[in-house]
Amino acid sequence: LIIMKRFILVYIAVTCILSLQSCRIGGVSTELDSIETYINEYPDSALFVLQNINQDLLRSRFNRNHYNLLLAQAKDKCFIDETEDSIMQSVVNFYSESKDTEKLFRAYYYLGRIQQNAGRYTESIMSYLDAEQLIDYSDNEFQKGLLYAHFGKLYEYQMDFPGALSAYEKASYYYDRAGCVSHQYYTTLDVGHLYLRMGEYSKAEFPIKKVLEWAYQSNNDFLVEYACNMLCMLYEATENFKALNTLLSSKYSSVYSNSVIRNLSLAYKYTIDNQSNKVQSALDAAWAAAILPTDTATIYHREYQIYKYFLDNSK
Repeated sequence: LIIMKRFILVYIAVTCILSLQSCRIGGVSTELDSIETYINEYPDSALFVLQNINQDLLRSRFNRNHYNLLLAQAKDKCFIDETEDSIMQSVVNFYSESKDTEKLFRAYYYLGRIQQNAGRYTESIMSYLDAEQLIDYSDNEFQKGLLYAHFGKLYEYQMDFPGALSAYEKASYYYDRAGCVSHQYYTTLDVGHLYLRMGEYSKAEFPIKKVLEWAYQSNNDFLVEYACNMLCMLYEATENFKALNTLLSSKYSSVYSNSVIRNLSLAYKYTIDNQSNKVQSALDAAWAAAILPTDTATIYHREYQIYKYFLDNSK
């Protein structure tokens, strides 16, 4: 595995060097076409090459707009959240004039991503809708999945739960066609979370548990914790303490042993079971695991709930 990782790193480094060399020898247009072939798999390498292209080589409108489209794509995949959309508006205008519908589809999508990063959600939805009108001109099933996944996020933010659910189902469909298993499972978890928010607990449990097992088998500790947190909230909401106890003592606990939500669920369970001697230790563990300011607020709220429970039951 270590040898394979080293090989990949060497391969990427050589690719970047050859890419920059080809810009000087074979022309920037050829190089931009080359970046198209690996930008999804190696966005960090694509970003490196793009940022090192001599801007003097981008004299033609065709090359400049192609470059700006690829740069937006690489930054987005490298989790660099741009918020200024003036350049991407120009890219949209260019591909609208040139009738390049495949690139126009992507341009609208990345315009929407930039607007979403800036918190301009209505504009973002409008750009995504423009992209959706061109979806049949693209054979990139993964890109289509991304489009509908972000539709789902925006609809969920606006409390349009039926719209969000429909978008997530379409995203999962396209991820499946693209063979993007991890993205498909993340979207499945979005569906479970959506049902949880809607209070449809019987529908929420299956997709969350499905993701949990896949994440555990894939050694995805982040997703294991995320899915376990959701199940804790679900079992608390339905007062299914048997299922909660099973979860907290399951094979997942080796990964999920130091979570704020897990320890608060334990504290809640001990409260309901009248095991007051164990409540404080669970709360202390939650405080020790706290990182974010929201963790502090969540713990204080749980302490209030526990105090109120004991107060109400002492009368």
